Amino acid sequence: MKPSIKFLSLFFVCAAFSATAQQKIIAMSVMASSPSADTTEYGVPIIDSTTLFTAMMSIILDNGDSIYQIHVKLGSTSGGSEFLSATFDYGASGTFGNTSYSQSGNNISLGLGAHAGMIHYYAEVQIEKTDHALEDAVLFSNN
Repeated sequence: MKPSIKFLSLFFVCAAFSATAQQKIIAMSVMASSPSADTTEYGVPIIDSTTLFTAMMSIILDNGDSIYQIHVKLGSTSGGSEFLSATFDYGASGTFGNTSYSQSGNNISLGLGAHAGMIHYYAEVQIEKTDHALEDAVLFSNN
């Protein structure tokens, strides 16, 4: 019995490592900044539901092999997309309406546009591979 338990333990450790190793995204962060805001008499910015925020996302990849597209959502709830739902073709730099894509090696910068009401927000990024399989989404929240 004991060799069988050791084998199962080794199997689960290897399976967990294998699943982790296949994930392309190493890190992701989102920054929202207010380009301009009204201020109080003391110069403190007034931030409310009408304040426009410019959103940027940075992604660091393990490697760029077999990536077809990058799917991004930005919303006021987890999984929400009322601020933005966009798909970027991997490696296609440029500006596309309110969004932009630039890449240097395995580092990707996405401009996600300007949105009102981003006091609390959630972001999600998901890699679609060339075989159209989707990796697990990576989530972010400023809450």
